[in-house]
Amino acid sequence: MRLLESPLKTLKKFFGRKQLAIRSLAALFVLLTCDVFAAETQNATKLKAIADKLNAVPVYFLERPTGERYTVDAGKDGVTVVPVFFYAGSAGSLRDDLLTKEPPVETMVIQKGLGEIYSNMQNSKHSKVKHALIADPAQVDAARRIMKDDSFNETPVFAVRMKDGGGFLTMKNADETHSLPFFIESQRAFAALNLMVNQNEDFKGQLAIAAIPLKTAVNDMLDGRLETRTVLFIPPQ
Repeated sequence: MRLLESPLKTLKKFFGRKQLAIRSLAALFVLLTCDVFAAETQNATKLKAIADKLNAVPVYFLERPTGERYTVDAGKDGVTVVPVFFYAGSAGSLRDDLLTKEPPVETMVIQKGLGEIYSNMQNSKHSKVKHALIADPAQVDAARRIMKDDSFNETPVFAVRMKDGGGFLTMKNADETHSLPFFIESQRAFAALNLMVNQNEDFKGQLAIAAIPLKTAVNDMLDGRLETRTVLFIPPQ
């Protein structure tokens, strides 16, 4: 069933944020089927390890009573897109908006791990149905401020880094190993920075928050620039 109203207009309405400039669905969606996520030649063990890490982040999409995932027309080559959200409330807002259509479009909010979406896309790269992450406008704005780049328009993750360019900071675990946390929300990254400073005064004035595209973090794990076993994705609160 097709929406009577443009899918782009519907999604822009419930975002309600002018700061996120949207010229087309392609500009709004960060497709999980981009080159970074294709990784056709990577071995299955590595892909599963990355998916397991991503599964720490719950994501939400809509499903019809028939069990089919709700999609919107991407307007290109017959491709349809499943909008995938980081917040249940965002998916719920779209669900409620669809009920106001004539006729109403009935859907329910479904939760999965981000890694499950990633794994699904590895098995259906040539499908006409694509999954797409909706970058939260507040986090995109935060990334733009941190990066001083108003053109940034991707799904960001945030990490604590040394101001002198010494790289990302890791957290020491109870078993003496170290983990590298990537935060989906900037405010959680800033909270972690403040905690580090409070625990070690030597860090005062030495730390900053870095913002990078989620796809870059995944690409670095695929290429071995990041050790997958050390990476932690910290979900929204």
